[in-house]
Amino acid sequence: MSKFSTIRYSLKLCEGIRAHNNEIAVIALEMLMKVAESGETSISELADQVSITVASASRNIQFLSAQRDVATKGLGLVEVFENPYNRRQKLVKLSKKGEQFIGDMSKSFTSITRKSA
Repeated sequence: MSKFSTIRYSLKLCEGIRAHNNEIAVIALEMLMKVAESGETSISELADQVSITVASASRNIQFLSAQRDVATKGLGLVEVFENPYNRRQKLVKLSKKGEQFIGDMSKSFTSITRKSA
């Protein structure tokens, strides 16, 4: 694949993501993919995996969850819950809406990949 083909492919992937949700930041999308990959993980593990601070990871997870703060709704793509074995640790998993979003993205990526080939 040439350099320009790779760039076109990357742009098509970005367009596919923005077609599903134009508010999501790249780092939040990366975290969402990590949650999808792991099934269930802690916020601190996510922070390590994407090389950001735990505070930044928490903000991104709030954005992806159902409620960002008292007055602002989030995207509802993940669920955050207390670790039953360590109450100080928060765990994250995909919500039903998040599973649907990941499924839709997979279909879009497959379609884009076929068209680019």
